[in-house]
Amino acid sequence: MTTTSFPVARASSTDWETNVSAPPNAFLPNKLFIINNFILSPRYPLAPLYITRYDTLAMSTELKVPPHNLEAEKSLLGALLIDNNAFIKVGDLIKPDDFYVDAHRMLFEVIVELFNKHQPLDVLSISNRLEETNRLVHVGGRTYLVELSNSVTTSTNLVHYATIIYKKATLRRLLGAANEISLLSFARALFANN
Repeated sequence: MTTTSFPVARASSTDWETNVSAPPNAFLPNKLFIINNFILSPRYPLAPLYITRYDTLAMSTELKVPPHNLEAEKSLLGALLIDNNAFIKVGDLIKPDDFYVDAHRMLFEVIVELFNKHQPLDVLSISNRLEETNRLVHVGGRTYLVELSNSVTTSTNLVHYATIIYKKATLRRLLGAANEISLLSFARALFANN
């Protein structure tokens, strides 16, 4: 187990409210603030941890990447791009929030939108809708869409890919809930002792 040091700064409550933002898909904050001997995390402001040292906070934990499978996400999206009827097999199984990569999430949102409007699910239609909503650049452009469609040859394993994505998303949600419960438990224990 490695020890990671996080920057810690003294801040007023106004600094806390305006200048802090947590990175997406992160379980540990990138910056911690100390107010009246309490560590405040931008990710979990209701769970302060009492400390006595102001220089740096050494946390004995490893930064971990949440569970995900990029290959399954790419393969699923590629299969949806090459087979218009493939969405019927996975439409009820996964939702846009199940995707780890924001670009994949946006792409799947557009696929769901076009499917609900009974429009074709191909590279041209999807790239056109992404361009209309100013999100084409965020997903990697038309080149990335073509790359996704060329990365798979068949949509046979589509349901398997969707199941992998769903399981990884469920694990991420469980980890987030466990982390929040842990922080709230520490906060209650600290306030109970004071």
